[in-house]
Amino acid sequence: MTPIDYNIDMFQGSTFKLDLELEDGNGAAINLTGATIRGKMRRTASATIVEATFTCTIVSAVGGTATVGLTAAQTAAIAADPSQKATREITNFAYDIEYEDSGGIVDRILQGIVNFYPEVTK
Repeated sequence: MTPIDYNIDMFQGSTFKLDLELEDGNGAAINLTGATIRGKMRRTASATIVEATFTCTIVSAVGGTATVGLTAAQTAAIAADPSQKATREITNFAYDIEYEDSGGIVDRILQGIVNFYPEVTK
């Protein structure tokens, strides 16, 4: 499976949720029975520090649907650009989401940039 490049917007201090529908090359739902979905966010793809680990939940194994998310407390704990500018500076992070089937085969399904917007009201 070729990963889809998908950039996301995330807001510090707000709940983040992304709904996934996994399909094969023919448009049929991928059966997620026994599968695992996982994902992480880092400052750069090669950074050793993980900024966030997504909570991944399979909603319908047979239907191939899942959610990926972070709580408001988790996004609040992510450090945005420490700039002292009065303008709202966006911090960019790298992320990806992987799928591991019941046989142990791993595919990256999503990858891209997180546009992270700092919170003012805390």
